[in-house]
Amino acid sequence: MSYWLYRALALLPLSLKYALAKPLTWLLRDVAGYRRETVDKNLAASFPEMGDAERAAVAKQFYAQLVDTALEIVHAYRMSKTDFTTRVKVRNPELITELTDQGQRSVVVLVIHQGNWEWMLHGAAIQLGITIDPVYKPLHNQGSDRFALELRSRFGAEPVTAATAAKDILRKRRQVRLFALLADQSPGQRERKHWTTTLHQDTAWHTGAATIARLTRSPVCFAQCIRRARGHYDIVFHEITRDPRSLEEHEMIEAYSQLAESAIREQPESYLWSNRRWKLRRDQAVAPNAD
Repeated sequence: MSYWLYRALALLPLSLKYALAKPLTWLLRDVAGYRRETVDKNLAASFPEMGDAERAAVAKQFYAQLVDTALEIVHAYRMSKTDFTTRVKVRNPELITELTDQGQRSVVVLVIHQGNWEWMLHGAAIQLGITIDPVYKPLHNQGSDRFALELRSRFGAEPVTAATAAKDILRKRRQVRLFALLADQSPGQRERKHWTTTLHQDTAWHTGAATIARLTRSPVCFAQCIRRARGHYDIVFHEITRDPRSLEEHEMIEAYSQLAESAIREQPESYLWSNRRWKLRRDQAVAPNAD
């Protein structure tokens, strides 16, 4: 998608974007059939206790929220600080105050693709008064990547690529920041990983965040994004550890995976089911297990 098309779409009022959401959802799900097989397979494996009708209802809600989230993310390009503080609420900011030791040290924040992860970035940074630098993987489409990078750089954030994250974080370890990592993507076959059972399935998790936390001695927490109404979100922080040296890497990732599963079960329709999260099988893994 063209960078300038994103910019043009961002100019539309949010109400008009929402008016476009219903026909776009129909086109995406029923006409294009966007990853229908992946969504249905992921839901069936994750919620065997649900009946077919219940899973179909979750899938239908998922597509509607997926389109809403995509449009909201584009709209974030034109949102003011007041807009973000109105639409995104941090429920327990005191935990971050404690974990940063009253603003004296950085914190590694683990996130999943649920709710609106882009709005969460800016909403939390503005309300907490702390810079949040997201770790990201560059997108294949140059226009999309340029737009996403500019979007994530608003309000003083400095996005860091996954390939350079460890080096960047170590170099700036004396700066007080929150490092946000969307670490629920499927690792590559040769990447270090921790295997566990998540939503009834063998699941590989990236271990890089735990490695970074132990190297920098940064506390670790999980940020849950809860959709309380259309275009309105709550953020709840969950402590994983204040002393990363007290836990092994796999113990931190295990805690993260359990918090992620709990968040997904709380609002299953808000998770990114179209992502091929479980494409890697344990018996296909080439890299040594991080267990």
